[in-house]
Amino acid sequence: MNKNSIFIFTNDNSQKLKKILDELSMVKEYYNIHVIDDSNENKIIEDNIKLTEKNGNNTYLGKDQFKKFYYLNSDTGKFPNEHIGTKNWNLGIARNFALDYSIIANYEKILFVDDDISNITLEKLDLGFKTLTRKNFVSCSLEGRTDDSIVDNLAKQLNVLDNQLRMLSGGFLFLYPKSIVHRFYNIYNEDWILQLMEPNKKRVLLSFSVTHDELKQTLIKEDDIYFQEIGEIIVDGLFADRNALKMGVNFWNNIINSRIKYIQKLTAKADYLDKVIEKRILLNLNEWLEKLTSNILLKTFNKNRHERTIYKF
Repeated sequence: MNKNSIFIFTNDNSQKLKKILDELSMVKEYYNIHVIDDSNENKIIEDNIKLTEKNGNNTYLGKDQFKKFYYLNSDTGKFPNEHIGTKNWNLGIARNFALDYSIIANYEKILFVDDDISNITLEKLDLGFKTLTRKNFVSCSLEGRTDDSIVDNLAKQLNVLDNQLRMLSGGFLFLYPKSIVHRFYNIYNEDWILQLMEPNKKRVLLSFSVTHDELKQTLIKEDDIYFQEIGEIIVDGLFADRNALKMGVNFWNNIINSRIKYIQKLTAKADYLDKVIEKRILLNLNEWLEKLTSNILLKTFNKNRHERTIYKF
């Protein structure tokens, strides 16, 4: 059995899944390929199962497989209350499923790849898996759409430079599953948070790149910004102190206040450049942050915490 495996993450988009499965069909004889399907629409689920099986030797893992897996492999004989295949944002849960599944399957090395990634070749996969060890995370540059939050994209539009250290993208990430102590939080920035929680692992950025497909231009939804802000603030805290998750109210109040000052800086720049829409969005975000307390922040964060469960290894 091949000890190296690829996990594709997809959600309600059979067209994207077909594209990446077609691209990876050239490497399926070298690597196990699994589809982690977080879709909740029955028609799409049916289509995704057919697409997965059509390519042969691939494994489909949707919400039914999720429930069966945790029923059979947890000590309690129960699966988590939260699961993939709902209308909620479940990417952290999906990534944890892939991690746990790979450990039970005794895979040595795995690649997480989102369904909107392309330009993947056998040579790139071989180098990624060869470079990966128990002591690192491995990825490459993503060309095309930047893997940034809405606020980060607004900052770029306003020409406000961000000098913050960057983590590797979870959209194309090589991992050594049995060496990972923590689990993904089911919250925005789940990939950066996990890497910051594993500070002894090096982050290796390979010289090649893959393509992050462009999205059609859509209107900014302010609820999406607020959803992302929790993860953004947690990352700010972990950058400030690797032990941030053990810190108390005063520490997190300072992190929130620093975030407010940053948003006010962006707002002032939007006002100076007469960017009316951007200014309105940032003013509303500032008002939302002013109401955010460290207790609310940590309660929301810990609600989405997922521990490494004791399985029947």
